[in-house]
Amino acid sequence: FREQVIARWVAAPRAPAVPPAVWWAVAGLGGLSAAGLGLSQMLRRRVARQTRDLRASEDRLATILNSVDAFIYIKDRALRYQYANRKVCDLFGRPLERVVGRPDADFFDPATCANLRSNDLRVLEKGERVETEETNRSADGSVLATYLSIKLPLRRPDGSVYALCGISTDITRHRQAEDEIHRLAFYDPLTGLPN
Repeated sequence: FREQVIARWVAAPRAPAVPPAVWWAVAGLGGLSAAGLGLSQMLRRRVARQTRDLRASEDRLATILNSVDAFIYIKDRALRYQYANRKVCDLFGRPLERVVGRPDADFFDPATCANLRSNDLRVLEKGERVETEETNRSADGSVLATYLSIKLPLRRPDGSVYALCGISTDITRHRQAEDEIHRLAFYDPLTGLPN
């Protein structure tokens, strides 16, 4: 008996047996990890595809907005430009990066700014759709033009107005032609006296 006890004490310790449940748990965790990685890859591909589709859609919209013969812009509640199509950028003589975030005072004279502000606030504060003629003078006073402007409120899902979208068409030549027709109809072209 003594020899058996000594043999037990002297003998190398036996490796503890790993219960089968632990092996099943390790295998299960490995399977879950593999499934998680697969799901992650699938979601990444889906997000990449949706990002590509969204970018393509934005490019198509930009192409359309830049092709229209109208001045299209978006202003936030602080009356700063958030978007401007190519026609607006050409009018201001600046690239889009130097238009976004800027107020009307950077582009127009004070009287024009006051008129634009009045119309813009009707849209932003009252949620009105404004359709009006606006005569705008550039900040340096060199350009005077008349526009037919339509300004619409942009709303959040809860109905609150977060910005305005403006679409303006240059009607300067049309207005000048009307004035000339009026002058010719009511005034003598040689003397300038009323008919």
